[in-house]
Amino acid sequence: VAFLDFDSPLGGLSDSCLCPAADLMRYFRLGFPAEPESVLFLTVGVDSSFDVDAIDAFVRWEAALNGYTAELEKGWRYGRITLLYKICRVGAPPRQTQRPDTNPSVLQTEETESVERRAKLAEHMASLVSTAVDKKVDTPIHQMVRASATSGKTSSGREPLQRTVQSGGTSPLDSFARVDAFDGATSVQVREIWLARFATEERTIAGVLSRDEFVPFHAASLRCPRFLVPVQRGSALENYMWEVQNGVRLLFSTVESYKTGTPQVELVVMLFTELLESHGVVLLLAQLTSSTLTKLEAVGMVRYARRAYAEPSWLRWVVKFNKSPKEFNVEKFLAECKPM
Repeated sequence: VAFLDFDSPLGGLSDSCLCPAADLMRYFRLGFPAEPESVLFLTVGVDSSFDVDAIDAFVRWEAALNGYTAELEKGWRYGRITLLYKICRVGAPPRQTQRPDTNPSVLQTEETESVERRAKLAEHMASLVSTAVDKKVDTPIHQMVRASATSGKTSSGREPLQRTVQSGGTSPLDSFARVDAFDGATSVQVREIWLARFATEERTIAGVLSRDEFVPFHAASLRCPRFLVPVQRGSALENYMWEVQNGVRLLFSTVESYKTGTPQVELVVMLFTELLESHGVVLLLAQLTSSTLTKLEAVGMVRYARRAYAEPSWLRWVVKFNKSPKEFNVEKFLAECKPM
């Protein structure tokens, strides 16, 4: 558990030698979070430069840049702002330990037995903070933590797209390939094995992301989980859009279907992080779930999404689409970023 408690705003004060943002960067960059999970309490002042959303965005971005995920669990405001995060190493395997009552040569994970202990610890720490600020809260917690994180719905009130995904859409990597099959292989060999595994599949597309591509992709997609995909059909355009879930799954549906509130998913893209730490790569697998898209179109949509989160000129449109939809101009976007 880490407590980062500051009086000043995240960016510091002009008459102070302290900068909370710099200390937060050191926390992640020097590897202070315990693995595989840890708890972070961050208390800072709020000013015009860093409101709650900006603070949360900074924490998530810095975590992602250093191979972690930061999930906002709870928040309090009583003059200053206190945010409770669960910090996890991306793709980290469960810690292993020897148990006295087993063969010393056999390693077993302590993950199962520690889940309850960690949950009780987080609950206990949260209760301590709740008690301390019980009479000072002036902002309801549900207004500080995004609706999608607390109620299982998107910020627009829709149920998440994952409700329409078939069971194959959430399968772990072991359902497609044994992780230990990559032991001893280089990252180049992993790529070759993975692509060859699905080369002849008619409705499946495989790909590989490097760490350098995945980390900013993951961070950006957590903050901006949706975007538009115009697909050229003859002389007309058909608009699709995707929704990212947890930074590792993209669900594509038509805009018209999405507007109904119960969208039909046409394409599911999964990102497997099991090899991120050991090989520095993330495996991508896309599966067509209907007959409305061709495989060639699906390949183009996957490339389109990767480019949208990677190129600054595209990313600014993604940010507008998610954060300032009234400022998103479809015509200008299409003129600058050509459709598929």
